[in-house]
Amino acid sequence: MTRFTLGYLQDCAEIRELSVRYNLYANAADGESYAQLFTEDGEFWAHGGEHIYRGRVELAQVASAATEIVHITTDPLIEVNGDEATQTSQLVVAHRKIDKSENEFVATGTYTDLLVRSPDGWRFKRRQSDLHLRDDLLLAAMGLADDPEWKRVNRST
Repeated sequence: MTRFTLGYLQDCAEIRELSVRYNLYANAADGESYAQLFTEDGEFWAHGGEHIYRGRVELAQVASAATEIVHITTDPLIEVNGDEATQTSQLVVAHRKIDKSENEFVATGTYTDLLVRSPDGWRFKRRQSDLHLRDDLLLAAMGLADDPEWKRVNRST
């Protein structure tokens, strides 16, 4: 039996759309819309789990604070198993100037996702970001190393 059934392809299209919405809402710092892409108890593991945000309130806060980050994802590899799925995709991160006059390449990485089917469609149960750049260098490249609001929301020291 081939896995490329109509149901499988529909699930993949819905999961891909969920990821597109993730990028749109994250890039717009629309925390409320961003948080709705996760289950109620969903988690975002930033930098390989160095920072973990749990639940929609924390997820909305961190997304709302990320006003200068641009996310681009490519090459999703999606595996569906009933009402659960996994997705691995490549990530490109850019720093956007606050006046939106320029984007500067910062890092590449990988997203590793655990997704679940809900009454509202596919949702992230856990999304893990693994960047190919040390956290301190990433923050410095984006000019956020000394930003007290970013540190507060991200619990950085």
